[in-house]
Amino acid sequence: MLRLFLLRHAEAMTTAAEGDKARRLTEKGVRDALQFGDYCLKAGFIPDEALVSSALRASETFEALIKSFPQKPRVNFESALYNATAQTLHGFIQTTSATTLSLLIIGHNPGIAELAFALASESASNWASLETMRRHFPAPALAIFEFNCATWAETAAGCGTLQCFLTSPSLQSGHRS
Repeated sequence: MLRLFLLRHAEAMTTAAEGDKARRLTEKGVRDALQFGDYCLKAGFIPDEALVSSALRASETFEALIKSFPQKPRVNFESALYNATAQTLHGFIQTTSATTLSLLIIGHNPGIAELAFALASESASNWASLETMRRHFPAPALAIFEFNCATWAETAAGCGTLQCFLTSPSLQSGHRS
């Protein structure tokens, strides 16, 4: 069983003098990323490996997310993940090593949301979570999928089981989709 975490970066400043890639997280964004990390730790959702966009807001999200993790995942900061399409993101997934059983990708919309929508299987057991995810994939949002595949290369559209979909408001209210 393979587990995939698709995380849209936390809330960032609207502008940066150095350009879009240099936008930092807001204070709320840092708090939210820390809260997501605490949730993942308590739920036992600790990735083996992370692929993180080279944008500053993505790397800051990653650093806050893993702050409380007892074991830090292997991480690669990838410039090709910056504003990547769903197809590009899926290409990264499909080339992930077979030794990685759980993979975290931190990226940007629309690609991260489009990939989540594409991978999700239609199932009565996760219909409400799918509908919530399809309505809005805000910054931050985390979709956690499981795949009944032996390798990442076997992952395909419609074959991921959405385990949960988290947003900052859902974590604060205690309601997890």
